[in-house]
Amino acid sequence: MRIGMILDNEIDDDIRVSNEINVLLQAGNQVVLLCKSKRGKSGMERQDKLVIQRISLPKKIFGALNIISQQIPLLQFYWYLHFLKLAKRYKVDAIHAHDLYMFQPANRVAQKINKPLVLDLHENYPETVKQYAWTKKWYAKIFYNVRYWSKKEEFFLSSSNRIIVLSDHYKAELLQKYPNLKSENLVRYSNVPDIGFFNSMQINPSIQKKENEFIIFYFGVMARRRGIFTLMEAVKRLSKKYNHIKLLLIGPIDNAEKNDFQKVMEPMIQEEILIYFPWKDISLLPSYIHISDVCVSPLIKNKQHESGVANKIFQYMYFKKPQVVSNCRPQAEIVVENKCGVVFESENAVDLAEKLNLFIANPSLIDEYGMNGYKAIVSKYNTQIEGENLIALYDNL
Repeated sequence: MRIGMILDNEIDDDIRVSNEINVLLQAGNQVVLLCKSKRGKSGMERQDKLVIQRISLPKKIFGALNIISQQIPLLQFYWYLHFLKLAKRYKVDAIHAHDLYMFQPANRVAQKINKPLVLDLHENYPETVKQYAWTKKWYAKIFYNVRYWSKKEEFFLSSSNRIIVLSDHYKAELLQKYPNLKSENLVRYSNVPDIGFFNSMQINPSIQKKENEFIIFYFGVMARRRGIFTLMEAVKRLSKKYNHIKLLLIGPIDNAEKNDFQKVMEPMIQEEILIYFPWKDISLLPSYIHISDVCVSPLIKNKQHESGVANKIFQYMYFKKPQVVSNCRPQAEIVVENKCGVVFESENAVDLAEKLNLFIANPSLIDEYGMNGYKAIVSKYNTQIEGENLIALYDNL
């Protein structure tokens, strides 16, 4: 089958989509992908059974078009024109839209060429969009209604032939919310890792930690909704008791919150309890996890963060590191069930500090919990096993 995908991101920055594509290619399918270009890397790229077409607009223009998209759908039309051209050129057999906000151009193409539509929900977007800092700006409030997605969600889902969800919890929630949806049309594909991909990565010996340092690690987008302020407050508390604590953060800061982050981060950097990198190549991820003692996922508990489990949870597990996670149900259940970490109360810095202290005071737990997580990845949380759901979806479409 030749599958036409549309993604509002750079494929090189989206490990979930990369893993899905690899699963489908290995099963004998072909994939034609339209995605956003970053860093000037636009144009056509061909890799055996994979075709990637990158399109480029300046970031500010993309942002402006997105804000007015509910009133003037120029952005949807821009995506539609490019995607229709690509789908016709390669005569795709099915359309695969990554995330709810790409439904409209994808569905229009699917109807135009009379092909089935698969809607891949990377998150609970109607809840996610409410948390974005940019939607709270005065100009966004004039043009952009965050409630739009809640009103449209049922129509988008019921108009899709198949729906991919992050977890069984989210599937059950959608079926309860929209009784007209058929359970067999909702398929789970979690953010599990490709073991072969990570096995091919080498530890960079130049990335080392100083002797006696205890490193607490988080990577991903830096935003208030991700619980990073809670994490920094917890580390500041621990630093008053221990002088060898280091918080290692890797990831871009939400543009709308940069000033708030700088006010908290700069004193911590000066006190040498925080190390921050705005970006590192994914190939270096194993090296930074390797030098860390405990990894953290401090997500604020809400409907969006309870729709599935982030990539980082499984990656922490694969690289044999224990983790401390907030009590968002899906990630908490995995950590508890597999005894690979502990759970703290969301937004409670005191509780988070106490849970981190558990590993500082009991270093033997680091290896024990780390190995438990690794065994769980090898036995059940990986693309080889989870990918069977994705392959079956297209086999039965």
